[in-house]
Amino acid sequence: MKWLLALLLCFSAACASAETNGHDNYAAHDDVTRHARSPLSSSLPQAGESDKVSLREYHIKLFLRGSQQSIVSSHQGKPFILALWSLDCTHCIDDMVLFGKLAKKYRDFDLVLISTDAPEQEQEIARTLQRYSLGKTESWVFADSYAERLRFEVDPQWYGELPRTYFFDAEGHSTAVSGKIDRKQIELWIRDNKIHG
Repeated sequence: MKWLLALLLCFSAACASAETNGHDNYAAHDDVTRHARSPLSSSLPQAGESDKVSLREYHIKLFLRGSQQSIVSSHQGKPFILALWSLDCTHCIDDMVLFGKLAKKYRDFDLVLISTDAPEQEQEIARTLQRYSLGKTESWVFADSYAERLRFEVDPQWYGELPRTYFFDAEGHSTAVSGKIDRKQIELWIRDNKIHG
């Protein structure tokens, strides 16, 4: 009977030792896991953070009711081009390439861009402006869920087709063009309005 009792005591001690070692191993593993999750990766910039920093310099204004009149008034007495565009408009991007080249060639080239996208797309809009050297151009974005109201304010005769470009002279008169614009057409407007290079 004594030998059986001794055997049971020995078995109990072995189990306790194994359980303690198991907890130690688990704690060690958990400690390693915590260290693996906490290194410098948590302090590194996340995807897109560097973009946000560089995009802060591009101040895109919200185009609301009254914005069109504000734009025209602020350019009173000066010829300028007002161009409406969108991120998903292929011909709009073609125009952006041309605008970027003209802005570099003519120091007095006055351009106002209005994106018909949403304010939530501001970063993508800013990247596009930057890509085509238009980061310093006066830029707006539609900020009314009822886009038709803003379109009517820009021009009652405009039904939303893009690109849509308005050529203003110094007297405030404008000529509207729907679709991709022609470089010769812009060069003629530049010459007629004495835009200096």
